[in-house]
Amino acid sequence: IPNFVGITDPYEPPPSPEVTVNSEIETVQESAAKVIQTLEKMGYLTAAEAQVALFGRGKEAAKLARKAATEARKAAKKAKEKQEKKAGERARALAQAEKEAPKARREAARREARAKAQRKKEAERRKKERMAERKRQRAARKEARRAEREARRREAADAKAAAKKAAAKKAVSKKSTAKKSAAKKSAAKKSTAKKSAAKKSTAKKSTAKKTTKRATKKTAKKAATKKKTRKKATRKPKKK
Repeated sequence: IPNFVGITDPYEPPPSPEVTVNSEIETVQESAAKVIQTLEKMGYLTAAEAQVALFGRGKEAAKLARKAATEARKAAKKAKEKQEKKAGERARALAQAEKEAPKARREAARREARAKAQRKKEAERRKKERMAERKRQRAARKEARRAEREARRREAADAKAAAKKAAAKKAVSKKSTAKKSAAKKSAAKKSTAKKSAAKKSTAKKSTAKKTTKRATKKTAKKAATKKKTRKKATRKPKKK
């Protein structure tokens, strides 16, 4: 994730944080309660949601919630008293300053105005920082979604290419198999034809040989018969 605070971006401690958690002294529950109460004060959580987040649901949780509410009211009362006391002290100091010197009063008013302007400026700065942080987070989420879509698109394209390659390979293999089969059949046919032709030729030669042999025998027999006949014809008759 780009611009991740503490990883790729340096961590910058806030000048005036809304809540400070000291994990070395406080327990996990105390720290969580601090954070949830601050969120409730800032308006991000309702009182009911804060109660459920702190204590859960059920009778025991309700009891703990009432106890915490009582403690919170006491703390709020003390804080209010302290604030009122400070306000009274400030008012008395202003009154005293007014009595002592108009110049001091004007200086105090100016200081108060400057402090007020500074607080307003600081609040605006914090607001701008929060808005910028949200904007960065939205941009990071958008970038992550875009990267995920791109990865899915690449995977789909790779799968399609692999399927196409496999189909082409299968077609080539099928064609090669068909070619080999045709060549095998052709060779077998040629071999059969050759064998048949050789067999026919051998049979023809054998028949011709036998015929020649018979003819030779017949001619020899005829010649022998003729010779015998001539011999008989030339023989002298016996005297009686």
